[in-house]
Amino acid sequence: MEPRQLSTLARLAVAAVFAAGASRAADIRLTPTHHDVAGAIAAAKPGDTLVLAGGRYEGGWKLPSGTTDSPIILKAECAGHVFIGKSPEAAGFQPAPGLRYTYVTDCAEWPYRIFELDEKKVLRHMASIVDAETVIGSYHFDATHKKLYLHPSYGDPPAKRRYVILNKSTGLKSGSHNVIDGLAMTGFGEAAIEIRDRSNVTVRNCFLHLNGYGVSVVASSKIHIHHNRLHSNRPPYVEGAQIHLGGKISEAVVEHNLVLNTTRQESIRAYAGDFDGIVFRNNIGDAAIYSSQRRRRNRRCRCPQSGARAYDPVP
Repeated sequence: MEPRQLSTLARLAVAAVFAAGASRAADIRLTPTHHDVAGAIAAAKPGDTLVLAGGRYEGGWKLPSGTTDSPIILKAECAGHVFIGKSPEAAGFQPAPGLRYTYVTDCAEWPYRIFELDEKKVLRHMASIVDAETVIGSYHFDATHKKLYLHPSYGDPPAKRRYVILNKSTGLKSGSHNVIDGLAMTGFGEAAIEIRDRSNVTVRNCFLHLNGYGVSVVASSKIHIHHNRLHSNRPPYVEGAQIHLGGKISEAVVEHNLVLNTTRQESIRAYAGDFDGIVFRNNIGDAAIYSSQRRRRNRRCRCPQSGARAYDPVP
């Protein structure tokens, strides 16, 4: 075979290899009108970039794992314009017939938890309508007639207050070797983003509002959570946090996040289990950042512009 022919064949072979690689990885654009967004996300292959067009999506997705060299990326086409979930605020309350303190509205599914935002309280579930009428700050769900009965914490009717209903759901379950970028998520009672027993996951530029956990990380390694905004997330676990790391965590960096309107819990927390190389730095929150292993990577100081506490890395 002539050297020139051999050279040509070699070039063709290399081109075929690159073409095969290109065919395996793709940019996939999804829109709210796509017939099966969840299925398209679940079918992603290593190296794929899933781009969500602006609009509102239901969520409840599971992102498959990529590889070290070919992560799977799920990102907003324009950060802040992709909304996942539904508004959890309850409305339409009317005085319940025959009751003095209780109000009623339609409710399609069992409420996992109900918050009274103005008072920053979790309402108590009661077994009957009569019990709800008796106990301040409580509710009862009539599953047969799909009605929600609510007794406010104070005398004002529900129309003058804000109530949030969270259902038992998770917005996005991450795989390993994933990048999650620029999503706005709300209304998921368990967590907006869950990272469980995974590695090499990045969450960045997301806005997480009125969920259970904002980001929940359990028994995972090589996690990077940065430049996110979290507001008014209410973890189901009393020791939880808007960004919560639990179980055996190895090599996690949580930095440059804004975490506000935290009640009872810490803004960011590493709790229980073993910790190896967890770093919290340059986060801003209105509650403490805490590690049960006393491995703090931040110190608290006053932010003169907002009065919130800023967190700077400890030298």
